[in-house]
Amino acid sequence: MKICYVSGTRADFGLMERTLRALDIEPSFDVSVLAMGQHLDPRYGNTIEDIEASGLAVHRLPALDMPGETGAEMGHVVATAMQQIIDHFSNDAPDIVLLLGDRGEMVAAGMACVFLGIVSAHFHGGDRSGTVDDQFRRVITSLAHYHFPANDAARDRLIAMGEDPLTIRTLGAPGLDGLTTFKAEPDIADTLGIAPDDKVATVVFHPVVQDAHDAANQAQTLIETLSVGFSGKVVVLAPNSDAGSAGIARYFETARQTLADAGSKAQFIWLTHLARDNYLWLIQRSDVLVGNSSSGIIEAATLRTPVVNIGDRQNARDRNDSVFDAAVDKTAIADALKQSLSYDGNFDNQYDHGGCASRIVEVIKSLDLSRNVLKKNFSH
Repeated sequence: MKICYVSGTRADFGLMERTLRALDIEPSFDVSVLAMGQHLDPRYGNTIEDIEASGLAVHRLPALDMPGETGAEMGHVVATAMQQIIDHFSNDAPDIVLLLGDRGEMVAAGMACVFLGIVSAHFHGGDRSGTVDDQFRRVITSLAHYHFPANDAARDRLIAMGEDPLTIRTLGAPGLDGLTTFKAEPDIADTLGIAPDDKVATVVFHPVVQDAHDAANQAQTLIETLSVGFSGKVVVLAPNSDAGSAGIARYFETARQTLADAGSKAQFIWLTHLARDNYLWLIQRSDVLVGNSSSGIIEAATLRTPVVNIGDRQNARDRNDSVFDAAVDKTAIADALKQSLSYDGNFDNQYDHGGCASRIVEVIKSLDLSRNVLKKNFSH
């Protein structure tokens, strides 16, 4: 069976890597990754190298210009990506395509599968965020033939959307696989300049597409709050390529100099990208994860790291108890930061269903991949 996973970002591949490796071990499966988007743009850390280092077979699509300024640019990228995916699958059609989450390239791949008569399966359908991501995710759900939601609430939403319960398997969040067995580089702390007794905050802040015009101002509010309200090392990772990311990146470049000159209370460390295991080490080592990444919603609890979730990028997500929400406001962020740093409650994770990678092989083997599956019906 030929299985292809479509990947456009450092985030989605990192979440799926263990699951893909589990599939790749099965002798009857021919597994590959179709790499595109941010993976091929040096501005986002040359993350194609992470895929190649995994040992999985990888196919590259032509690089796309992803300036990260406007929604119109994002639209052009998605349209071009769909053309590229159709061309690739027309020459090398898999039996099933795996999709994850809510990004535009996943929409493009889902549409390509419908046009070409290829079965697709979607991880993390039924999630909610409260932003444009929800619209993308629902489109992917409607295009997909099988669904692997991360928790029971997501499964219930899929059924409410009209998906056939027989096409749904609740496998938990694939990004949780390996969170207890990851192996960071032995000298990663020295590389980052983090001493054993340092307090550490990690920042992952992406633009909200509908608020792209204000993304840089929002990032500035966050960074300035930490500069006066956190005594320790603050590791800041670069944003994704969504509309508004260019403004955030420009502000980060300015802040790198101005905060150093101003003698900030916090010591900032600015990074473009960390390999997955190094990133997991950093979250686990951190006293708090700050920003609006789904890592804070899904993975941080398993790593026993409290989270300050800022703004509305994740405002409709199902939350664990260790997440503290704050508006994009200095006082609100400072208050949530104090709460998170004193948190001594549980780190139970509702997205953990016993491991996705351990079950995915038998689930994929059990799927009907005949053309009958392509004639999708909704219950209402």
